Amino acid sequence: MLEALDTEIGRLLGALSPEERDNTVVIFIGDNGSPNQVTHGFYGDHSAKGTIYEGGTHVPLVVAGPGVETGRTGAFVETVDLFTTIAGMTGAKAPAGDGRDFAPALTGGDTGRDYIYVEHFGDAKDAKPSDVFGWALRDANYKLVQEDGTAPELYDLSMDPRELVDLLADGISEDEAAIVTRLEMRSAAARGN
Repeated sequence: MLEALDTEIGRLLGALSPEERDNTVVIFIGDNGSPNQVTHGFYGDHSAKGTIYEGGTHVPLVVAGPGVETGRTGAFVETVDLFTTIAGMTGAKAPAGDGRDFAPALTGGDTGRDYIYVEHFGDAKDAKPSDVFGWALRDANYKLVQEDGTAPELYDLSMDPRELVDLLADGISEDEAAIVTRLEMRSAAARGN
């Protein structure tokens, strides 16, 4: 798959004239994580593709073109930010919404986004065993996962990026309760509640 992707992206870029390449920004983003057959066991009991866990939401985003600095960033970007960012790159004004312009992150700056919110809802009759319906919200360190019909789960992604240890599994401490409340409030705001 990677070889095919590399070949086809190479063909696309090779088809552009030098002038077009100098005036083109290429954006590549993964969709819903790696196939579960590939990640089998890596995320413990959690599946990857199509879930609200990191394996289904923490996907690659690669941007290349004029004015884009080479390197990596830890800035938060959501797919809803693509429209706003692309509109800004073209000089258009995006309508107000949930998206933010992540262009500053392309030159070493920050997006101003301090959380990532995801949700996965669907028709249970079409569900696969790996489907996880509900929502999740993460900040720089913690992620709160709320699957439909289950107790919330809390992960410290700075120490446990694969979400193997639910901090709430053995009860909830005062500090954990404060983190959950903060993330629940942020999630309610993201959903417009």
